[in-house]
Amino acid sequence: GLAQIEHGICTKCHLDCRKLVKNLKPLSLEKRREFVIKEAPELAARKNLLEKLINDPTEGNAWHADHIVPVYRGGGECRLENMRTLCIACHAKVTAAQCAERRLERAKAKKQLNRLLANLKTVQDKQQDRDDCRTIDSELLVNVPGSAYHTINRQK
Repeated sequence: GLAQIEHGICTKCHLDCRKLVKNLKPLSLEKRREFVIKEAPELAARKNLLEKLINDPTEGNAWHADHIVPVYRGGGECRLENMRTLCIACHAKVTAAQCAERRLERAKAKKQLNRLLANLKTVQDKQQDRDDCRTIDSELLVNVPGSAYHTINRQK
C-alpha cells in the first residue's frame, strides 16, 4: 500500500515519520518530547498531536494517508493514485484549510440561495399585486348596458 510506496515520508514537509517513530520508541517521555521539538517543530507546535505521539509512538500517530482530491470533491472512491502520506501536522493544516474552504463555499451558496428566494418572493409579490389590481378593477368597474366599457367587457 501507501506505506510501501512512500515509506512514511510526508509529501509536504518531507518529515520521515517512520524514522521519527523508530527513534522515539527507546526514549523516555521527556526525551521523546525534546526529540520531537528538535526534529519536528511543526508537529511539536500541535500540543494534542504531540502528546498522542510521545505517549504512543506509532506510525498511525505520526502520519496519515490523505486523499489528494478530497472526499468532499469526489475523491472518496479511489486507488493509491489519489492518496498521499502526510505527517499529522501537515494533515491537520490541510484539513483545516479544507474546512475553511467548505465553510466559504457553504456561505456563498447560502447567499445565492437567499438572493434567489428574495427574487422569487419579489416575483410572487408582483404577481399578487397584479392579481389584486385585477380583482379591484373588476370589483370597481360596473357594467353599464350600452356603454363603450360594456362592449369591451363582453369581448373578453
